[in-house]
Amino acid sequence: MKPPAISAIQEIELNIDPGTEIDPWPRYGLAAKYKPFILNRVKLFLQNNGHLNRNEVITDAIRITWEASQKFKQELGYDFSTYLRHLLPNRLYDLYGIEKSKKDEEEPDILKTEPLQFRGGGNGARLVLDTGVLSVGVRVTGNYLTGTLERLRDNTAVIPRDHEDAQAYLRAIVDHTERREREAQAEAEDGGVVLLEALDLQADIRLFKDNRLFRFKPR
Repeated sequence: MKPPAISAIQEIELNIDPGTEIDPWPRYGLAAKYKPFILNRVKLFLQNNGHLNRNEVITDAIRITWEASQKFKQELGYDFSTYLRHLLPNRLYDLYGIEKSKKDEEEPDILKTEPLQFRGGGNGARLVLDTGVLSVGVRVTGNYLTGTLERLRDNTAVIPRDHEDAQAYLRAIVDHTERREREAQAEAEDGGVVLLEALDLQADIRLFKDNRLFRFKPR
């Protein structure tokens, strides 16, 4: 006796791998760009709410991020992570009907949870300028660190923090400042005018609406 025929639909269903999962992350846009940041915020949220399903929380976090991206005003000059930092966990608490405890409301210092990145400058020394409303991280080679830092203290105050291209201008200022320090030292040694090329130091620029040093004073 012949076994019963399998319909086309049944055959398709049998060929589906039950272990296959669809990656919910968008490939483009702010949600894709800020994936590590979003996962970090979700991790902190789940540490205090471990009974929730991680995949469901991530899916909701992606949706909240997309909604936030539609309202984000890049022309104000702030990084999207600044806008999302409080909004994302607050929306998750509201979504799951969880009341925030005092511990949940304690915001860690962002420069400890998300340290400055030192991408350029080869193996140079790390330079950090932190005014409370502006943090700069960059690598500087040679003996130019101290002079560059002193120049940056004055030069970075030129650009208003709410300028739409503030971060781009500040990166250019960092490159220019390091070049001027190299030129100044070369002129002091050799005499005359020295003109050098600026290096692409890829400075990490963080802008803050409020002075973070008032909350996180160094100890």
